[in-house]
Amino acid sequence: MKRLETLAKEQIKNLEEKLTELERMNDVFVEREFRIKELKDRVKELEGDK
Repeated sequence: MKRLETLAKEQIKNLEEKLTELERMNDVFVEREFRIKELKDRVKELEGDK
């Protein structure tokens, strides 16, 4: 039973680490998408100034 508990705790720790990494990656991608939108909006502004 102790071995099973240890395995479960290890698995939970691994899943928490993976979740943290996924959250970090999501933040990076979301930030990138916002930046792309800002750049597209700026290009439209500049094109309108012609």
